[in-house]
Amino acid sequence: MSRIVRGPAQGYPRGKQPTTWVKLAAEAVREAAADSGAGDALMARVEAIGIPITNTQPASTNNPPWLLSHELGGAIPDSAAHYYGGAGSSGQHYCNDFARQIVTGQLTGAALLAHGECVSARPLPPLGAA
Repeated sequence: MSRIVRGPAQGYPRGKQPTTWVKLAAEAVREAAADSGAGDALMARVEAIGIPITNTQPASTNNPPWLLSHELGGAIPDSAAHYYGGAGSSGQHYCNDFARQIVTGQLTGAALLAHGECVSARPLPPLGAA
């Protein structure tokens, strides 16, 4: 498991090192794989990729798992894409579904659940300001 957080102090989402949600997700996946000690061997075992709803422009992609796999440079061969659920508890839906697939033998390799958001906020104007 890995979590990458970048903010204005690190030049994200714009600045010297602009990024996207999929680049942040890929960075976290690479860190998690390395942290597991299995690295590329683990990535090669991934049979399913799940990504909860992302905060991105709908026109960007209709298949975020494929986009993540592509961003990882083909490190995940022939994986099935899973893109469903909604805001809030969609990550838990993936955990439950992947666990069901493992228990029933439908999934014999590894499942990857990743998420990425690349959003920024502006300070609100003072109360009463126009």
